[in-house]
Amino acid sequence: MLKLFLASHSGFIRDDLQDYLNLFCFVMNHPKDKHEKVEKFMSMAVDCRVLHRYRG
Repeated sequence: MLKLFLASHSGFIRDDLQDYLNLFCFVMNHPKDKHEKVEKFMSMAVDCRVLHRYRG
């Protein structure tokens, strides 16, 4: 399944491989109920605060 997942995202940058593997693990391992999975993913995305500074 991992081979199929990576093949369907063939345009990824190798430096971002860990992010794709994390996404694959999330999709495969977390609750089987899709609504719970979306809720958990959205709460993780909202709770993750990254500061981006504007540079001229």
